[in-house]
Amino acid sequence: MAVIKVIRNTYGGVEYIRKACEYILHSPFIKKCSAFGVCAFDPERAAEQMVDVRRFFHKESGNPLFHVIIAFDDDIKNEKAAWNYVVNSALWFLPDYQVFFGMHGKDEECPHLHGHLVINSVSYKTGKMLNSGVVMQQFKIAAEKIFKCKCTLIFLDKKNS
Repeated sequence: MAVIKVIRNTYGGVEYIRKACEYILHSPFIKKCSAFGVCAFDPERAAEQMVDVRRFFHKESGNPLFHVIIAFDDDIKNEKAAWNYVVNSALWFLPDYQVFFGMHGKDEECPHLHGHLVINSVSYKTGKMLNSGVVMQQFKIAAEKIFKCKCTLIFLDKKNS
C-alpha cells in the first residue's frame, strides 16, 4: 500500500514554491531529484520558472502549487523501483504541468522511502488551474496501476502559517 498526501497551501504565495523545491533537493534524506518543465538542479531557478508561467497567465493568486508526498510501505524497499514509481508519478502530470520531484529515504516524518512532487497549479499549456479534487482522484487511480497496489489519498490543507 502507498499513502498519497496532497498538501494544498494557500499561504506563503509564490515563495512557497521555492521553499518546497529547496526542501526536496536539500533534505539530508535526498536520494534522487529531477524535474519536468523546470530546472532540475537549481530549486530557485525551478521556482522562478513556475512563477513565470503563473505571471504569464495572470494567475498569481490562489494556491501556488500542489505538494504531493507518496509514502511507500515496507513492500517497497528497492530504491530503483521506488524511484521508477516516483518518476512515473511525475510523468502522469505531463504534458500540462511543471513538476519538480525527488525521492527521500527514511526520516523523522516517514519511516519508508517516499517521493515528493511539487506541481505548479497553473498549466503551462492552457493557463488553467489544476482542480485538485478531480485531478488527484484520477491520479490516485493511475498511481494504483503504477504501484500495483491500493493507495490512500489524503488532503492536508494549510491555510495559515
